[in-house]
Amino acid sequence: MSNRSNDDRYVGRGRVPVPSPRARPSPARSRLGRIALTPLRVTLGCATLGSMLIVLYGLTVRDASQLPLLTAAGAISGVVFAVLAGVGAWTAYHESAIGRPSRAFGYAFLGGIAALLAAAAFAGAVILGLLHG
Repeated sequence: MSNRSNDDRYVGRGRVPVPSPRARPSPARSRLGRIALTPLRVTLGCATLGSMLIVLYGLTVRDASQLPLLTAAGAISGVVFAVLAGVGAWTAYHESAIGRPSRAFGYAFLGGIAALLAAAAFAGAVILGLLHG
């Protein structure tokens, strides 16, 4: 009989302690309040802001290029929101796998809203493309 106790910190056959989440040092990252600024978040934020600026510019310009510009802006916005929906779905799955159901629900909810916005942007782009063509 071994002297090992039935402690959950030890896994498998060896005496390898499982580090607690609080014991790990956090990597040095830029933060915006409580939100860590990862490269993906910065890229998606810039893409969202850029697509919204293109839509606003397309709404304010008054010449022959307004309809094609709004069509392209709708397609770009649809792609950006579809990527946001995919990231929301992946993050919701990841958060639920590590045991954070409330965060998983929040990410799934926001990903669903992004998916609806993507569908609306694509539908608007198709309608504007049909009107122009």
